[in-house]
Amino acid sequence: MLLLYLVGISGLLFLSYGIVVVSSFHSSFPSGIRLMIYVIGLLLGGSAYAASFYKLFGNTARSIQFINLPASAFEKFLLGFIFTQIVYLLCYVTLFSQIDQFMCYLYNTRVSIPEWIKASGDISDFKATPLNLTGDPEQYQFLILFAIISCAMYLGSVSFNKNAFIKTLTLLIIYFFLMMFLNSTMLKWMVDEEIMPHGKFVNDSFRIDQNMTPVGVVVLPDNWSSLLNYYIPVGILLLCWMATYYKFKEKQV
Repeated sequence: MLLLYLVGISGLLFLSYGIVVVSSFHSSFPSGIRLMIYVIGLLLGGSAYAASFYKLFGNTARSIQFINLPASAFEKFLLGFIFTQIVYLLCYVTLFSQIDQFMCYLYNTRVSIPEWIKASGDISDFKATPLNLTGDPEQYQFLILFAIISCAMYLGSVSFNKNAFIKTLTLLIIYFFLMMFLNSTMLKWMVDEEIMPHGKFVNDSFRIDQNMTPVGVVVLPDNWSSLLNYYIPVGILLLCWMATYYKFKEKQV
């Protein structure tokens, strides 16, 4: 099943990335769109694979055969963790890296730089380099987000016998919109000003406005960044995996 997902994702990546690159032969390299393609493939592909990993629970005969296998609930749970969190991630990153290198080579050999850009001497935007998937701190936040979403989808594959992907995705969308609404609403209750919250996983600052004009910014101390961006998401991930494990034990019984 993993092989089929990788073949499908590679085709979609190659097609979408290729269309973007070919349409950019007379303009600067679309590095922003490339990052968007990478993130969408990582999150959407990983979540779809995790949600379908235990779709056999929708079939009574197959689920009974699986439960009766001579392995503990933890071993079966660990199998899902390895494939949905580690194997898929390594395969996807490797696959995207190969496609990215090919597309960068294709762009660099086919790009037509305007003469006025050549005259300026700055052609850096017209030179494609492979995406840095390890050295950029932003990439680690994408990986944490991937781990949380795929884990939630894995929990959904164990919890729902039918249409696990759609049901879990719907719950995640409701959760994220609810959290965004509550974060903004609670801040407005606490601060009697027009504010604009900011943050990735949770609010880490907010801007104070008066008559649509910014007049100040309130930020948390710098030493809180690790807590907000890493420790809290990792804690959510661990809680989600614990819930998945106990749900799996319940299925085993």
